[in-house]
Amino acid sequence: MKNMKIMIDTNVLVFAILYPASIPGKAVAKVISNHKLVLCSFIIEELHRILSRKFKDKTVYLEEFLRKVAFELVDTPLVIDSTKYPNIRDKMYLPILVSAIMREQT
Repeated sequence: MKNMKIMIDTNVLVFAILYPASIPGKAVAKVISNHKLVLCSFIIEELHRILSRKFKDKTVYLEEFLRKVAFELVDTPLVIDSTKYPNIRDKMYLPILVSAIMREQT
């Protein structure tokens, strides 16, 4: 039974995709097999940017991961009013936070 919906950090996903036998790889595999993986469009775009910039020859692994793994996709809003989230310390994570909150409200 997939009882929890879990959104995973981009850095964890990068390592899981490139190194499936690593600790992040095993953690993601456990989430996929026991729970429901949730990804937002911001994370997917960030994965593409990071792999294209740092691991150009490995982008095929991302495409394979996205094709093979079942996940729920949450669209990240294009415009976010940061004043609604004054307590977030690192504004870089705001799109992910808002995506997770939006997912909970549906």
